[in-house]
Amino acid sequence: MWLVALRTIVGLTWFYSVSNKLSADFIDRRILELLTVYTSGAPSLDPCECFPPTPFFSWYAGFLENVVIPNHRIFGWLVLFGEISAAIFLLFGLFTNIGAVISIFMNLHYYLAVGWLSSSNATLNLLLIALGTIILLSREAKSFSLDERFSSKFPWVKRWLVGE
Repeated sequence: MWLVALRTIVGLTWFYSVSNKLSADFIDRRILELLTVYTSGAPSLDPCECFPPTPFFSWYAGFLENVVIPNHRIFGWLVLFGEISAAIFLLFGLFTNIGAVISIFMNLHYYLAVGWLSSSNATLNLLLIALGTIILLSREAKSFSLDERFSSKFPWVKRWLVGE
């Protein structure tokens, strides 16, 4: 039962995360500002010199600079769609395994992009990767879910939805 609560909490976390991205300003301007901070070492946001001078994962910063920043609108929509999908899939238990994989994938990329900025960023993203893995691998996390209801009506999908 606690895994159902865990799945719900992670889904609510994704809903909270996406709530401040539901505007055209995020796609048009805000994501570009954030990506620039992630790749630059955040000198303008660091008057106390608390952040490292350069990103810890320089190869990932190169990926952000050369691939993501030039296509920031596309990646902005992908982030928005990914977070909404993870939230709905995990909160309602609809395609829970897919939601868990999306959650793991997105948190891994968030960790690589901003984990070096502070220990709280790194810890939160690594924790959500671990929780997503627990949800993905446990049958109990699929209890009280739409996956469980569908698998009882369509036994041939039970293996894929709830892992039996």
